[in-house]
Amino acid sequence: MELHNQTETLIIYRPLDCRPVPKPIRSLAIAIAACACAAAEPALASGAAARPPAGQRSVLVGTASQGTSSSPGKLLAASAAALRGAHGYQVKGYVTQGSQRTQLLARVHSARSLELTLTNRAQTVQVLSTGAHFYLRANAAYWVAHAGSRAAELAGSWFTVPASTGLSVLGNFAPNTFSRCLTEDHGTLSLAGTTTIAGRPAVLLRDAGNVPGSQPSTLAIASQGQPWPLQVVSTGRQRPGGHIDVCNDGKGSSAGGVITLSDFNAVGPIAPPHKPIKLPASG
Repeated sequence: MELHNQTETLIIYRPLDCRPVPKPIRSLAIAIAACACAAAEPALASGAAARPPAGQRSVLVGTASQGTSSSPGKLLAASAAALRGAHGYQVKGYVTQGSQRTQLLARVHSARSLELTLTNRAQTVQVLSTGAHFYLRANAAYWVAHAGSRAAELAGSWFTVPASTGLSVLGNFAPNTFSRCLTEDHGTLSLAGTTTIAGRPAVLLRDAGNVPGSQPSTLAIASQGQPWPLQVVSTGRQRPGGHIDVCNDGKGSSAGGVITLSDFNAVGPIAPPHKPIKLPASG
């Protein structure tokens, strides 16, 4: 992506200049966040079959609260349905790709109002959407690596970025996409006991990652109240293949990590930055 400022050309690389990785957190694991590092697309693809039929959400929510008495498929479907209906949530964790470890923090209000912050070593990049507009801000360490002598001039300033770039970076965190990817390309699912995430009791759902497109992982689902997906932990490589779509590029990945979700129905609209720099884009 190139941003032109008067007579000078500034090339902004992918956030943190990470290698591209599969789309959303795959299979019960971390593809969603893996892409967050490159095009900022983390993917929590895991789970069971597609979303539950209309009118069955209350039933699925009830079975999720029964903990280990519920089937793995129903628990996953219930969790995806709960996330799809959430009015905001927070995603926090890290993704590893080779020797690179990227910390991420996403605040999601809706598909058009969300914010993502990525930190890799000393470099930090923030991208946000406020409706139809997308913005990017990075610290001095990032600009030193990518803009050299202009780093001091650029650090800390908000820039408008093309909608296509903003969508590629933020799109997979939106409720509909995130919840959809939670249920796609999973291997054999099984219940793996109980745990506690940030003080909330949860049931552990394990994905064996034994079919194309799947990834060995565990998903912690709240066992009291709404069956929120509370934490995803990858435990192995994502297999290549599977259904190719926004949730999976079919190439497989060695990306791993841990992602925790919280603040369900408690994240408000994301405010636009003050006086962003409007630069025409090309490329």
